[in-house]
Amino acid sequence: MLRWFIKRMFRKYLDRKGYILYHPGALELYEDKKSLEQIINWKESDIQISDKRDSTYMRDEQGNKIDVTVTLEGLENILDMKALEGKRILEVGPKYGVHSSWIDKTLKPSEFVLIDIAKRKDLTQALDKELTCKHKWIFGNILTSKELLAEEPFDFVFFLGVLYHNVEHVKMLNILNRITKNGGMMLLESTFTDFPLPVIKLRHKFVEGVSALDSQKAKAYPSLGALKMMLAWTGWGKAVHYTNYRPQSAEKLIMCYKTADPLKQYQGAPVGGSE
Repeated sequence: MLRWFIKRMFRKYLDRKGYILYHPGALELYEDKKSLEQIINWKESDIQISDKRDSTYMRDEQGNKIDVTVTLEGLENILDMKALEGKRILEVGPKYGVHSSWIDKTLKPSEFVLIDIAKRKDLTQALDKELTCKHKWIFGNILTSKELLAEEPFDFVFFLGVLYHNVEHVKMLNILNRITKNGGMMLLESTFTDFPLPVIKLRHKFVEGVSALDSQKAKAYPSLGALKMMLAWTGWGKAVHYTNYRPQSAEKLIMCYKTADPLKQYQGAPVGGSE
């Protein structure tokens, strides 16, 4: 009681002198949370997901160690596969093709578009032969691909393990919104920082023993608060965070719903809202 009384008197003294007692981060946390609740419908789902791995590494059918974000069982836990069957689907960054093959066989898209960086073009030939549905490849940077922007709108976008590879998060989310149908969905998986404020944590690492071109590892990890803001800015006004996806890791899985077009300041430039 005495401690409370002393603190109260001290605050009054500071107020009379024109000072403010400020706890770093407290005001921002309150204001950000209040704003976010108004601009995005954010829900958390505790649905059980069959993916409790500590990392994204797993073994393929040949026993090779590969990097896969969400397991196929995990996808089946959260996706309404019947509703997605025969839809127009985009996959960003197919990598090893684990999800691509599953999408082809399970969802049977009316058209399946896959976009990957140009240097992976030769590595996708084997996967291309496996795909049985109508499909198309786009090779290039998602941030600058006018071919991607020219595509007809998609019903569903797989955006797994890509966001943190580039700091232009708003730009990427903007582009994907612009090529998604109204009411369409995007499944997003990425590494995040647990920092409570809406920030992006940058990382740069030099990796020894690899070629000069591949030795620089740059990553950009948003906080969930930052992602919520960026989703709202770019027209993804509803999202569901699956809290049981690999709960011990820094990676998170989020279903995003297109509810609007991006804010006007992100609609003026030819690609992504900034020159």
